[in-house]
Amino acid sequence: MALDVATVVSMIAQAAQWREAVADVDGVYHYFLEDGLDLNIQSPDGRTCIFSADLGSLNDENTVARDDELTRIGQLIAATVKTRASVLSLHDGRLELHRSVYLPAVSERQVVAHAQEFLNDQAWWKQNLRGETASIASSGFSMSSGWFPGELTF
Repeated sequence: MALDVATVVSMIAQAAQWREAVADVDGVYHYFLEDGLDLNIQSPDGRTCIFSADLGSLNDENTVARDDELTRIGQLIAATVKTRASVLSLHDGRLELHRSVYLPAVSERQVVAHAQEFLNDQAWWKQNLRGETASIASSGFSMSSGWFPGELTF
């Protein structure tokens, strides 16, 4: 039997030891986490689970600075396209990170792993978008206990 988004939210909340979120009027479940991370979970068609997060706006000061920022972001995307499954996009001047999971094709364990990887990708992007040079590729985010060395685990 394929998973549904409510079951996914329950599994993630249980694995991370979070209080289970309630969907808003648009059917989106929101988690606001430590270190400025957030996790939005939705399923527009009942089969695809979408994890998303708003990573902030682009530089609006001038077009040269904005173009430079877009060039740097494009270089980061090109450098990580094979290692990060989450997709960075631009919508109305804001950067958004997404990851889609086709629910009929994944197990419960796999969908929780996708959420973990999405949060790790988000932490990596937030750090690199701030221009910090230290990589956190080998660090992970624990949804229950904060930063620690190694991969994200529950």
